Amino acid sequence: YVFSWTIETYGQRTEAVLLVNDVQQALSRADQASSYYDTTTSFAVLNLTLNDKININVTMGSAQAMHTMFSGWKINKTDDTAFSASLSREVNGSTIVFNNETLDTDSAYSTSTGRFVAPRSGLYVFMMSATTDGSSDFYTKFVFSNGNSQQKAGSWLLIQMQLNQITQYF
Repeated sequence: YVFSWTIETYGQRTEAVLLVNDVQQALSRADQASSYYDTTTSFAVLNLTLNDKININVTMGSAQAMHTMFSGWKINKTDDTAFSASLSREVNGSTIVFNNETLDTDSAYSTSTGRFVAPRSGLYVFMMSATTDGSSDFYTKFVFSNGNSQQKAGSWLLIQMQLNQITQYF
């Protein structure tokens, strides 16, 4: 199973934990900022058994309602496609090319172009996390090979993709 949660705070440090059967499995933290909102998004991949109970608890500060969310989905083990990549440097400009790949089950993500090419049709989830210094607005979007784009102030997207459809993150 995969779980993702975003916590928004204003003017205070806020921490939230993901619990499985009341045992902490993950932590997320939005830093203290006196004059602006801050969000943090985390995710966890967990091997669960029947009747396991999953929840998010705020352990410090408070979560604002507008951009606080919790999602989960089951991974289909028969034909999983997964990749994980991060940055090894600061990026300015348009396309974000995550150049440090740690997982790519189908060689679907390119660390030279920043493109993900769907190796099969199906439902895909993309997650991205970034930090800014708070001095300016930060907006991102997913761009697809069919010309469509999806503006995201948040950090994840659930979308139906066709075989060989391409997406990039801007």
